[in-house]
Amino acid sequence: MHPDDPGIMGLTLEIGRTAVAAADLGPLLQRVCATLPGTLGVPAAAIVLVEPPDTRLAGVTASGPDPARLGEMELRAGTGPVQGAVRSGRPMVTPDLTRIGPPELAAAAADTGLTCSVVVPLRVDGEPAGGLQLFGHPGRPVGDGHVDALAGLADVLSARLSDVCAVRRLTGTVARLTAEHEAALPVAHAAGMLAERYRTDPEEAGRFLDSLARKTGTDLADAARAVLNRTDGLDAPTTAIARVPAPRAGHEQAPAPGARHAVEPRPVEPRPWNGRSGDGRPAGATPPRHPAPEPRGTHPSGATARPAGDPLAPGRPGPVRPVADHPVLPPTGGRRHLREPAPENPAPPPGGRARHRRADIG
Repeated sequence: MHPDDPGIMGLTLEIGRTAVAAADLGPLLQRVCATLPGTLGVPAAAIVLVEPPDTRLAGVTASGPDPARLGEMELRAGTGPVQGAVRSGRPMVTPDLTRIGPPELAAAAADTGLTCSVVVPLRVDGEPAGGLQLFGHPGRPVGDGHVDALAGLADVLSARLSDVCAVRRLTGTVARLTAEHEAALPVAHAAGMLAERYRTDPEEAGRFLDSLARKTGTDLADAARAVLNRTDGLDAPTTAIARVPAPRAGHEQAPAPGARHAVEPRPVEPRPWNGRSGDGRPAGATPPRHPAPEPRGTHPSGATARPAGDPLAPGRPGPVRPVADHPVLPPTGGRRHLREPAPENPAPPPGGRARHRRADIG
Protein backbone atom coordinates (compact mmCIF):
# COMPACT_ATOMS: atom_id res chain seq x y z
CA MET A 1 0.00 0.00 0.00
CA HIS A 2 1.50 3.31 -1.13
CA PRO A 3 1.16 6.38 1.18
CA ASP A 4 0.20 8.54 -1.81
CA ASP A 5 -2.99 6.55 -2.40
CA PRO A 6 -5.79 8.98 -3.40
CA GLY A 7 -8.14 7.60 -0.77
CA ILE A 8 -5.63 8.11 2.06
CA MET A 9 -4.67 11.54 0.78
CA GLY A 10 -8.29 12.64 0.58
CA LEU A 11 -9.02 11.47 4.11
CA THR A 12 -5.86 13.18 5.42
CA LEU A 13 -6.79 16.48 3.75
CA GLU A 14 -10.33 16.27 5.09
CA ILE A 15 -9.10 15.88 8.64
CA GLY A 16 -6.56 18.68 8.15
CA ARG A 17 -9.28 21.10 6.94
CA THR A 18 -11.53 20.44 9.93
CA ALA A 19 -11.88 23.51 12.14
CA VAL A 20 -10.83 22.85 15.70
CA ALA A 21 -13.57 24.98 17.24
CA ALA A 22 -16.24 23.09 15.31
CA ALA A 23 -14.56 19.69 15.53
CA ASP A 24 -16.64 17.01 17.20
CA LEU A 25 -14.03 14.46 18.08
CA GLY A 26 -16.35 11.46 18.33
CA PRO A 27 -17.81 11.69 14.82
CA LEU A 28 -14.37 12.60 13.42
CA LEU A 29 -12.73 9.44 14.78
CA GLN A 30 -15.70 7.37 13.75
CA ARG A 31 -15.44 8.64 10.18
CA VAL A 32 -11.74 7.74 10.06
CA CYS A 33 -12.39 4.20 11.30
CA ALA A 34 -15.26 3.72 8.87
CA THR A 35 -13.24 4.96 5.87
CA LEU A 36 -9.98 3.07 6.42
CA PRO A 37 -11.18 -0.53 5.76
CA GLY A 38 -12.53 0.30 2.32
CA THR A 39 -9.65 2.58 1.43
CA LEU A 40 -6.84 0.25 2.50
CA GLY A 41 -8.60 -3.04 1.86
CA VAL A 42 -8.39 -4.32 5.45
CA PRO A 43 -11.10 -6.12 7.45
CA ALA A 44 -11.34 -3.68 10.38
CA ALA A 45 -9.81 -0.58 12.04
CA ALA A 46 -9.89 0.96 15.50
CA ILE A 47 -8.54 3.99 17.35
CA VAL A 48 -7.61 3.33 20.98
CA LEU A 49 -6.72 6.30 23.20
CA VAL A 50 -5.04 5.03 26.35
CA GLU A 51 -3.37 7.97 28.14
CA PRO A 52 -4.54 11.29 26.64
CA PRO A 53 -4.05 14.50 28.64
CA ASP A 54 -7.80 14.91 28.65
CA THR A 55 -9.27 11.80 30.26
CA ARG A 56 -12.55 12.45 28.46
CA LEU A 57 -10.82 11.42 25.22
CA ALA A 58 -9.88 7.99 26.53
CA GLY A 59 -11.81 5.21 24.86
CA VAL A 60 -12.19 3.03 21.81
CA THR A 61 -13.62 3.97 18.42
CA ALA A 62 -13.91 1.14 15.89
CA SER A 63 -15.36 0.31 12.50
CA GLY A 64 -17.43 -2.56 13.89
CA PRO A 65 -18.29 -4.59 16.99
CA ASP A 66 -15.44 -7.11 16.62
CA PRO A 67 -12.58 -4.54 16.52
CA ALA A 68 -14.35 -2.59 19.27
CA ARG A 69 -14.35 -5.77 21.42
CA LEU A 70 -10.64 -6.31 20.88
CA GLY A 71 -9.82 -2.65 21.61
CA GLU A 72 -11.82 -2.68 24.85
CA MET A 73 -9.99 -5.77 26.01
CA GLU A 74 -6.62 -4.12 25.35
CA LEU A 75 -7.74 -0.99 27.17
CA ARG A 76 -8.93 -2.89 30.25
CA ALA A 77 -6.00 -5.33 30.38
CA GLY A 78 -3.32 -2.66 30.00
CA THR A 79 -1.36 -4.91 27.67
CA GLY A 80 -1.41 -5.67 23.97
CA PRO A 81 -0.16 -4.15 20.75
CA VAL A 82 -1.57 -0.64 21.47
CA GLN A 83 0.01 -0.51 24.92
CA GLY A 84 3.33 -1.63 23.43
CA ALA A 85 3.21 1.13 20.78
CA VAL A 86 2.38 3.75 23.40
CA ARG A 87 5.24 2.70 25.68
CA SER A 88 7.81 2.44 22.90
CA GLY A 89 6.56 5.32 20.75
CA ARG A 90 7.10 3.26 17.58
CA PRO A 91 4.78 1.31 15.25
CA MET A 92 4.13 -2.26 16.24
CA VAL A 93 3.29 -5.15 13.89
CA THR A 94 1.71 -8.26 15.48
CA PRO A 95 1.41 -11.12 12.98
CA ASP A 96 -0.53 -13.50 15.28
CA LEU A 97 -2.59 -12.20 18.18
CA THR A 98 -3.57 -15.69 19.26
CA ARG A 99 0.00 -16.46 20.33
CA ILE A 100 1.54 -13.13 21.37
CA GLY A 101 -1.34 -11.29 23.02
CA PRO A 102 -2.72 -11.84 26.55
CA PRO A 103 -5.00 -14.87 27.06
CA GLU A 104 -8.25 -12.89 26.93
CA LEU A 105 -7.17 -11.03 23.79
CA ALA A 106 -5.91 -14.23 22.16
CA ALA A 107 -9.24 -15.95 22.79
CA ALA A 108 -11.20 -12.97 21.41
CA ALA A 109 -8.93 -12.77 18.33
CA ALA A 110 -9.47 -16.46 17.63
CA ASP A 111 -13.20 -16.04 18.11
CA THR A 112 -13.49 -13.02 15.76
CA GLY A 113 -10.92 -14.19 13.23
CA LEU A 114 -8.91 -10.97 13.48
CA THR A 115 -5.59 -12.59 14.21
CA CYS A 116 -3.06 -9.97 13.03
CA SER A 117 -2.62 -6.28 13.83
CA VAL A 118 -0.66 -3.14 12.89
CA VAL A 119 -0.53 -0.17 15.31
CA VAL A 120 0.77 3.33 14.53
CA PRO A 121 1.12 5.52 17.66
CA LEU A 122 -0.92 8.74 18.00
CA ARG A 123 0.71 11.61 19.87
CA VAL A 124 -0.98 14.36 21.85
CA ASP A 125 1.24 17.35 22.71
CA GLY A 126 4.23 15.32 21.55
CA GLU A 127 3.60 12.37 23.88
CA PRO A 128 2.21 8.97 22.78
CA ALA A 129 -1.40 8.75 23.94
CA GLY A 130 -2.95 5.97 21.84
CA GLY A 131 -2.74 4.13 18.57
CA LEU A 132 -4.39 3.77 15.15
CA GLN A 133 -4.82 0.02 14.76
CA LEU A 134 -5.62 -2.08 11.69
CA PHE A 135 -6.83 -5.69 12.01
CA GLY A 136 -6.42 -8.46 9.44
CA HIS A 137 -7.20 -12.14 9.09
CA PRO A 138 -5.27 -14.94 7.40
CA GLY A 139 -6.89 -14.24 4.06
CA ARG A 140 -6.18 -10.49 4.18
CA PRO A 141 -3.24 -9.88 6.51
CA VAL A 142 -1.74 -6.51 7.47
CA GLY A 143 1.96 -5.73 7.62
CA ASP A 144 4.75 -3.17 7.26
CA GLY A 145 3.26 -1.69 4.05
CA HIS A 146 0.24 -0.45 5.98
CA VAL A 147 2.54 1.27 8.46
CA ASP A 148 3.91 3.50 5.70
CA ALA A 149 0.39 4.21 4.40
CA LEU A 150 -0.81 5.34 7.85
CA ALA A 151 2.19 7.58 8.65
CA GLY A 152 0.81 10.83 7.17
CA LEU A 153 -2.72 10.21 8.41
CA ALA A 154 -1.44 9.48 11.92
CA ASP A 155 0.51 12.77 11.99
CA VAL A 156 -2.50 14.86 10.93
CA LEU A 157 -4.78 13.04 13.33
CA SER A 158 -2.29 13.58 16.18
CA ALA A 159 -2.22 17.30 15.42
CA ARG A 160 -6.02 17.43 15.51
CA LEU A 161 -6.13 15.60 18.81
CA SER A 162 -3.59 18.03 20.29
CA ASP A 163 -5.61 21.02 19.10
CA VAL A 164 -8.84 19.64 20.51
CA CYS A 165 -7.17 18.96 23.86
CA ALA A 166 -5.73 22.48 23.92
CA VAL A 167 -9.11 24.03 23.14
CA ARG A 168 -10.80 21.98 25.84
CA ARG A 169 -8.06 22.86 28.31
CA LEU A 170 -8.38 26.58 27.58
CA THR A 171 -12.15 26.41 27.70
CA GLY A 172 -11.98 24.70 31.07
CA THR A 173 -9.53 27.32 32.35
CA VAL A 174 -11.79 30.16 31.24
CA ALA A 175 -14.80 28.50 32.84
CA ARG A 176 -12.90 27.95 36.09
CA LEU A 177 -11.64 31.53 36.25
CA THR A 178 -15.09 32.84 35.44
CA ALA A 179 -16.61 30.76 38.22
CA GLU A 180 -13.94 31.95 40.67
CA HIS A 181 -14.54 35.54 39.66
CA GLU A 182 -18.29 35.20 40.04
CA ALA A 183 -17.79 33.56 43.43
CA ALA A 184 -15.35 36.25 44.58
CA LEU A 185 -17.49 39.16 43.37
CA PRO A 186 -20.12 38.89 46.16
CA VAL A 187 -17.31 38.51 48.70
CA ALA A 188 -15.64 41.70 47.46
CA HIS A 189 -18.99 43.49 47.41
CA ALA A 190 -19.77 42.39 50.96
CA ALA A 191 -16.31 43.44 52.15
CA GLY A 192 -16.88 46.86 50.61
CA MET A 193 -20.22 47.20 52.38
CA LEU A 194 -18.66 46.24 55.71
CA ALA A 195 -15.79 48.67 55.15
CA GLU A 196 -18.25 51.48 54.51
CA ARG A 197 -20.46 50.45 57.42
CA TYR A 198 -17.66 50.30 60.01
CA ARG A 199 -15.43 53.00 58.50
CA THR A 200 -12.45 50.73 57.89
CA ASP A 201 -10.36 49.56 54.94
CA PRO A 202 -11.52 46.73 52.60
CA GLU A 203 -8.69 44.41 53.69
CA GLU A 204 -9.74 44.57 57.33
CA ALA A 205 -13.36 44.12 56.28
CA GLY A 206 -12.38 41.03 54.29
CA ARG A 207 -10.66 39.53 57.31
CA PHE A 208 -13.69 40.31 59.42
CA LEU A 209 -15.95 38.60 56.87
CA ASP A 210 -13.68 35.54 56.89
CA SER A 211 -13.79 35.35 60.69
CA LEU A 212 -17.56 35.76 60.57
CA ALA A 213 -17.82 32.81 58.20
CA ARG A 214 -15.65 30.68 60.50
CA LYS A 215 -17.66 31.61 63.59
CA THR A 216 -20.98 30.82 61.95
CA GLY A 217 -19.64 27.65 60.33
CA THR A 218 -20.73 28.68 56.83
CA ASP A 219 -18.98 29.16 53.56
CA LEU A 220 -17.39 32.49 52.77
CA ALA A 221 -19.75 33.00 49.84
CA ASP A 222 -22.78 32.28 52.06
CA ALA A 223 -21.56 34.78 54.65
CA ALA A 224 -21.09 37.35 51.90
CA ARG A 225 -24.62 36.74 50.59
CA ALA A 226 -25.96 37.15 54.14
CA VAL A 227 -24.26 40.55 54.35
CA LEU A 228 -25.59 41.58 50.96
CA ASN A 229 -29.12 40.44 51.86
CA ARG A 230 -28.94 42.22 55.23
CA THR A 231 -29.58 38.97 57.10
CA ASP A 232 -26.27 38.80 58.92
CA GLY A 233 -27.58 40.42 62.10
CA LEU A 234 -24.90 43.12 61.92
CA ASP A 235 -26.95 45.79 60.15
CA ALA A 236 -26.37 48.57 62.67
CA PRO A 237 -26.23 52.05 61.14
CA THR A 238 -23.30 54.13 62.27
CA THR A 239 -24.85 57.52 61.49
CA ALA A 240 -28.35 58.53 62.52
CA ILE A 241 -29.61 61.23 60.20
CA ALA A 242 -33.03 61.72 61.76
CA ARG A 243 -34.60 59.70 64.55
CA VAL A 244 -38.33 59.98 65.12
CA PRO A 245 -39.33 59.11 68.72
CA ALA A 246 -41.84 56.33 69.18
CA PRO A 247 -45.38 57.66 69.73
CA ARG A 248 -46.67 57.55 73.27
CA ALA A 249 -50.06 56.24 74.21
CA GLY A 250 -52.77 58.65 73.20
CA HIS A 251 -50.60 60.46 70.68
CA GLU A 252 -50.84 60.11 66.96
CA GLN A 253 -48.03 58.79 64.89
CA ALA A 254 -45.99 61.46 63.17
CA PRO A 255 -46.82 61.48 59.46
CA ALA A 256 -44.23 60.03 57.18
CA PRO A 257 -42.32 62.58 55.16
CA GLY A 258 -43.84 62.92 51.73
CA ALA A 259 -43.03 64.81 48.63
CA ARG A 260 -42.25 68.47 49.17
CA HIS A 261 -44.61 71.02 47.69
CA ALA A 262 -43.56 74.42 46.50
CA VAL A 263 -44.52 77.23 48.89
CA GLU A 264 -46.47 79.92 47.10
CA PRO A 265 -45.22 83.46 47.83
CA ARG A 266 -47.50 85.74 49.85
CA PRO A 267 -48.99 88.54 47.76
CA VAL A 268 -47.58 91.99 48.53
CA GLU A 269 -49.86 95.02 48.18
CA PRO A 270 -48.28 97.93 46.29
CA ARG A 271 -47.75 101.12 48.30
CA PRO A 272 -49.15 104.43 46.97
CA TRP A 273 -46.51 106.67 45.41
CA ASN A 274 -46.33 110.18 46.89
CA GLY A 275 -44.22 111.66 44.12
CA ARG A 276 -41.13 111.98 46.31
CA SER A 277 -37.86 110.12 46.27
CA GLY A 278 -36.36 108.16 49.15
CA ASP A 279 -34.71 111.29 50.71
CA GLY A 280 -37.92 113.33 50.74
CA ARG A 281 -37.13 115.53 47.77
CA PRO A 282 -39.69 115.97 45.01
CA ALA A 283 -39.13 113.90 41.91
CA GLY A 284 -36.89 115.65 39.41
CA ALA A 285 -35.40 118.05 42.00
CA THR A 286 -31.71 118.83 41.77
CA PRO A 287 -29.79 117.54 44.81
CA PRO A 288 -28.16 120.31 46.92
CA ARG A 289 -24.53 121.02 46.42
CA HIS A 290 -22.37 120.31 49.44
CA PRO A 291 -19.26 122.36 50.13
CA ALA A 292 -16.12 120.69 48.94
CA PRO A 293 -13.97 119.31 51.74
CA GLU A 294 -10.78 121.06 52.63
CA PRO A 295 -7.69 119.65 50.96
CA ARG A 296 -5.94 117.10 52.99
CA GLY A 297 -2.75 118.16 54.70
CA THR A 298 -3.91 121.66 55.73
CA HIS A 299 -3.59 122.93 59.27
CA PRO A 300 -6.29 124.92 61.11
CA SER A 301 -3.83 127.76 61.53
CA GLY A 302 -3.66 128.21 57.76
CA ALA A 303 -0.29 126.63 57.26
CA THR A 304 -0.14 124.27 54.33
CA ALA A 305 1.38 120.84 54.39
CA ARG A 306 4.95 120.40 53.41
CA PRO A 307 5.57 119.28 49.88
CA ALA A 308 6.34 115.61 49.22
CA GLY A 309 9.97 116.35 48.48
CA ASP A 310 10.54 118.27 51.71
CA PRO A 311 12.98 116.36 53.94
CA LEU A 312 10.94 117.48 56.95
CA ALA A 313 7.66 116.16 55.58
CA PRO A 314 5.87 113.81 57.98
CA GLY A 315 6.55 110.20 57.45
CA ARG A 316 10.12 110.77 56.22
CA PRO A 317 13.24 110.89 58.39
CA GLY A 318 14.70 114.38 58.25
CA PRO A 319 17.64 116.25 59.73
CA VAL A 320 17.79 117.34 63.35
CA ARG A 321 15.80 120.54 63.88
CA PRO A 322 17.97 123.55 64.94
CA VAL A 323 17.55 124.80 68.50
CA ALA A 324 17.20 128.57 69.12
CA ASP A 325 20.01 130.41 70.98
CA HIS A 326 17.58 132.02 73.45
CA PRO A 327 14.74 129.91 74.75
CA VAL A 328 11.29 131.39 74.26
CA LEU A 329 9.84 132.53 77.59
CA PRO A 330 6.30 131.62 78.46
CA PRO A 331 3.84 134.47 77.90
CA THR A 332 2.57 136.57 80.83
CA GLY A 333 -0.33 138.86 81.36
CA GLY A 334 -3.62 137.16 80.77
CA ARG A 335 -4.86 134.55 78.44
CA ARG A 336 -3.97 134.49 74.80
CA HIS A 337 -5.22 132.44 71.99
CA LEU A 338 -2.75 129.95 70.82
CA ARG A 339 -2.88 131.45 67.35
CA GLU A 340 -1.76 134.90 68.60
CA PRO A 341 2.01 135.44 68.42
CA ALA A 342 3.77 136.31 71.67
CA PRO A 343 4.85 140.03 71.96
CA GLU A 344 8.52 140.71 71.83
CA ASN A 345 8.41 143.20 74.84
CA PRO A 346 5.63 142.33 77.25
CA ALA A 347 3.77 145.33 78.73
CA PRO A 348 4.46 146.20 82.39
CA PRO A 349 1.70 145.58 84.89
CA PRO A 350 -0.49 148.49 85.94
CA GLY A 351 1.03 150.73 88.61
CA GLY A 352 4.60 150.82 87.38
CA ARG A 353 7.38 148.40 87.60
CA ALA A 354 6.83 145.00 89.00
CA ARG A 355 7.77 144.84 92.61
CA HIS A 356 9.53 142.03 94.25
CA ARG A 357 7.54 139.94 96.66
CA ARG A 358 10.00 140.77 99.46
CA ALA A 359 8.97 144.37 99.28
CA ASP A 360 5.41 143.39 99.92
CA ILE A 361 6.49 141.44 102.92
CA GLY A 362 8.39 144.31 104.42
